[in-house]
Amino acid sequence: MVESFLNQLKSEGRSSPAGMHWNDFYNFLCSKQQPDQRKPPVPLILAASGESDESKHRRLTEQLRWAEEAGCLEDAAELLTSIPAEDWNTCSSEQWNQDNYWQPEDFE
Repeated sequence: MVESFLNQLKSEGRSSPAGMHWNDFYNFLCSKQQPDQRKPPVPLILAASGESDESKHRRLTEQLRWAEEAGCLEDAAELLTSIPAEDWNTCSSEQWNQDNYWQPEDFE
């Protein structure tokens, strides 16, 4: 289920929920954490928001695998599905691997 869900997102150019939606998803995962389980992977927001969509998608993959281990994958997928398309990080396949950090030449 994880792979097909992620493949569908990627085919639509979506890598991860944007901003607060990803933070809300992370908080949902934290609420499902078992006492003997490690914390879920943190979202790439704030200072990490310039990461490539590939990196963001990889982190979402890690989070969904964590949800699978925690037994809440179905609820996690349902929550992600409820996020409107315009509230996702998106890009074209040509820019999938490109980060969005400022380069020195951007300031010239």
